[in-house]
Amino acid sequence: MVKHLIHRKFLIINSIFFIIVYFMLLVSSYYIRDSSIATDNMNLSPKKLVWIELFLHNLGLALLIVGVGIISFGFLSALIVILNFYLLYISFDYIFKISDDFFYGFLIISTHGILEILAMSLAFYLSTFSLRKLINNIYSFKKVRVESLTSFVKLILLMVALFLISSLIETFITPSILNHLLSM
Repeated sequence: MVKHLIHRKFLIINSIFFIIVYFMLLVSSYYIRDSSIATDNMNLSPKKLVWIELFLHNLGLALLIVGVGIISFGFLSALIVILNFYLLYISFDYIFKISDDFFYGFLIISTHGILEILAMSLAFYLSTFSLRKLINNIYSFKKVRVESLTSFVKLILLMVALFLISSLIETFITPSILNHLLSM
């Protein structure tokens, strides 16, 4: 499986880009506080996280990105991804407003966030399937890689596994880290 991922240059570049944007949002939200973002009414009361709810929410969003992207040649999925990066920025901004500690914010979000970002980058990559197919048809030769149905399903399963692991970490490990940090 990993061997096949190496040959997908666009997927690797896409994943690296998503992680770079993730860290840029993390750092910029710490150093550039945005007072225009209305996070004052957000509720941070302890709510029991249910891993299956997190998993189904993330998976549903990813499948929406894939489906809408295939229909729109990746255009609408790009808009959904941009909106998600904005919501991620708001989350970072809120955490840094209440804690004012970069390490705290980094640990709270990054323990599970990196896997979610990788899974979302996979969803975006899969959403460009129709665009890559169109490019190959326009040029009449294989200019970009287009997955077979088997490869497509394997990538979907990898995305599902990443979301599953991420939701388990977010439910069981992240709260432990939060409790440990708050008790210090």
